[in-house]
Amino acid sequence: MNHLRFGARLLWAHATGARVPLQLNIHVTDVCNLRCAYCYVDFDHAIKDLPLDALKKAISEARACGTERISLEGGEPTARKDIGDLVDPIVDLGSECNINTNGYFIPRHVQRLKRAAMLSVSLDGPKEVHDRLRGPGSFDKAVEGIRVARANGIRVHILSVLTKHNRAHVDYMLGLAESLGCSWVPNSLFFMAGVKIDREQAKEYAIDDEDYRRLLGELVEKKRLGRPIVWSESTLRYAGRWPESYFQSNMFEERAKREAGFEPVQCQAARFFVVMQTNGDLYSCDPLLGYGKPANAVELGFAEAFRRTTTHGCVACNSIVCNEYHQLFGMRPSVIGNLLSSYKKDGPVLPPSDPAPAPAATRE
Repeated sequence: MNHLRFGARLLWAHATGARVPLQLNIHVTDVCNLRCAYCYVDFDHAIKDLPLDALKKAISEARACGTERISLEGGEPTARKDIGDLVDPIVDLGSECNINTNGYFIPRHVQRLKRAAMLSVSLDGPKEVHDRLRGPGSFDKAVEGIRVARANGIRVHILSVLTKHNRAHVDYMLGLAESLGCSWVPNSLFFMAGVKIDREQAKEYAIDDEDYRRLLGELVEKKRLGRPIVWSESTLRYAGRWPESYFQSNMFEERAKREAGFEPVQCQAARFFVVMQTNGDLYSCDPLLGYGKPANAVELGFAEAFRRTTTHGCVACNSIVCNEYHQLFGMRPSVIGNLLSSYKKDGPVLPPSDPAPAPAATRE
């Protein structure tokens, strides 16, 4: 990423009150080779993939609107055989490309993925935990994908969704990330405002509220000790102060929470970042997918669809990743400093034959 241009655009937008979609997440497919236990994609009603030309047009129009970083998501984005044809125009136009992936198909596509700035590979714990949540053999495939990517000089983050099943394995995940030359991205298990959840089923995965707050406090301490956690201390502490149950991911009543002593971080969704669904619909963020009436970037053009996108009254959420964005785009100095330093923490590239030591797993 051109950090100077990114910073200049952000400063200009704050000075003028402009909206600039600096970060764009694109769901390029609903197809996936796994069926992760807590996934929110409705595979029974999967949306047909947009053709390559339509996606490239949206990417070009987003870049013209000021987009500096694009994350390709799914489903499983590398299930698209033309994934390299999406990476190339993003980079050629001057944006940074990140891909969120389960790692299965990295070896197949690695030569076409080398131009990506980052691969975010999902790993939810030791082999027995990860395979229980994502399917037999998925742990080995993810680790193989990480090794191949690192051997080819690609930066990798290991992404874990925090659940009851990996609550006891935080140190294992940090050790694994360190051994593979990666940083660790612990993410919230959030519940989207536009999707009705089965609370009893969700309890199988959601960490109890008080224990989740303890976990966030533990992550702050580990961050202070120099462990490779991507998120800033500020974001982790904020998520730990969420005044509702974590089943209530979104907040629509700002005054009541202010009176209760909770000061929401200024939401920057629909101003500095936006999400494009598989059919081209724009939403302000992932926690609001399916909520409200979206504008479609294919039908209206990206610029007009972005102009129409709003948060539909949401003022705060407990998503860790969203709140890191909110504070980054709100120009909080500690969060900006954390972002810049995190790019320097990836370890040396490991050759494929160099087995990284596997930390001992903690029993659940």
